[in-house]
Amino acid sequence: MVITRAEQIFILIGLAACSENKITSFENENSGAAPQIMVNPSQIDFGLHLTGEAPVVQTTTITNIGTGNLAISAPLIIGAQASSFVILQNPGQLNLEPNEEHQLQIQFASSTSEDQAQLRLQSNSVENNELEVPLLGQGAFPDIVVTPNPLDFGTIGVDCKAEQSVVLSNQGRQAAIVYSISIADSVGFHLGELPAFPLTIESDSFYPLAIEFSPITNDSVGSTLEIVSTDPENSGVTTGNIQGTGFWQLHSEQWEIEQSPPSDIIFSVDLSSSMSDEAQELGQQFTTFITELSTYTTNWQVMVVNADHGCNHSGILTEATPDYANIFLTAAQTGAYDISFTEALLTAVTNAVEKTDPSECNEGFLRPNAMLHIVMLSDECEQSPNPGICGTQWQDYIDRITTQKGDPNLVRISAIAGDYPDGCGNPQTAEFGSGYWESSQLTGGTFLSICSDWTDPLSLQQLAQTSVAQTSFTLSKTPVAETITVTIDGVTESSSWTFDPV
Repeated sequence: MVITRAEQIFILIGLAACSENKITSFENENSGAAPQIMVNPSQIDFGLHLTGEAPVVQTTTITNIGTGNLAISAPLIIGAQASSFVILQNPGQLNLEPNEEHQLQIQFASSTSEDQAQLRLQSNSVENNELEVPLLGQGAFPDIVVTPNPLDFGTIGVDCKAEQSVVLSNQGRQAAIVYSISIADSVGFHLGELPAFPLTIESDSFYPLAIEFSPITNDSVGSTLEIVSTDPENSGVTTGNIQGTGFWQLHSEQWEIEQSPPSDIIFSVDLSSSMSDEAQELGQQFTTFITELSTYTTNWQVMVVNADHGCNHSGILTEATPDYANIFLTAAQTGAYDISFTEALLTAVTNAVEKTDPSECNEGFLRPNAMLHIVMLSDECEQSPNPGICGTQWQDYIDRITTQKGDPNLVRISAIAGDYPDGCGNPQTAEFGSGYWESSQLTGGTFLSICSDWTDPLSLQQLAQTSVAQTSFTLSKTPVAETITVTIDGVTESSSWTFDPV
């Protein structure tokens, strides 16, 4: 076939016209139209989900705010805890016209204490064509903690018996149900009286458990305390270590007692409205307290710390301070200007002890060899922050105080508060002084019931005795009680002492 010039021109024109029609068609199809995705809210926080309760459901809205049709692949949930979140009635692929929206319902049931995942949306959006919406949630689980862990009985004579206690505390967000408590491979360790099972320990509550040790060998032994509960960790079994040593040997210890040992005493008072009478009563009984204290020492220092910042507002009182009784009376009822935490006295006294360095507000109060005695007065539980109301981690505050003091044997914390374990009064006028009670037990302090006649001379004598170092001595080893011999200046004492195995 021969192509003439005229035919060739016709074909070229036809091709050009065809190309021009294709471009026109593409522009008409898009004509500036662009799909754009918007998700509201941009993050979903499901809050707290209690184990055993109905799942939490939240709604998120997907909207096409663009000018073209929005095509979305089937929504997916991804992330470490993706299994905690479920898209209800997943629509699969979505197609939304401009200004059209679709609501997704997402269900949350916790699997950990902190759940995180993402809702992934892949689309043809001109922006954010792969969008991830954070999904957050918290699980409420029981968390059984054994304190102390390990429990160390020290050295005990073979065929003798010692008793100590551990605290089973629930530091989780949900009540724990304890089904059994046992000791594996006892080797001389035995449980004290057990509660009726199942035992419920509420969140931020605790249960004291007595454990006995009767060594049967002359060496170090250990065992495991096992608590079976609804705590999900370790398949519901919480463990604590117990250790101790049996011995057949003599041991001696010696202390040199000062004639008038130094004593540094801090008083701190809850100044909430329900405590005005008690604060005044404490101030009025200060002279009686000093009289009792003078039986043991005149080398004392006292300051009152009621303010959160820990700076004293009484000055450092001594026997030589003019009119110290009236100064104390005023200070005991005064909170300076900062008493936001007036029902959190561990905060105030810890700050006070930590502000005793040179140039700080309580400079000169802590003396190297003096007994540090802290006395707190409240009709509430201890409410220092972290973790909050009645859940104080009292051990943290004790550790900070003993670190500043430098010698835990020279620290005593006492409290006048509501009775263990249910408070006191009829009707109840004081709730259990949780936090204060534990602090006094852990440091060898005195705990007095605020519902009792706590200002009577015998009670004030107890506080005075706790304020000096020479009334009791901590043995480095646990003795066989019937073998103890005490001598003072070389003279054997047969009846002027008692032995406390705890």
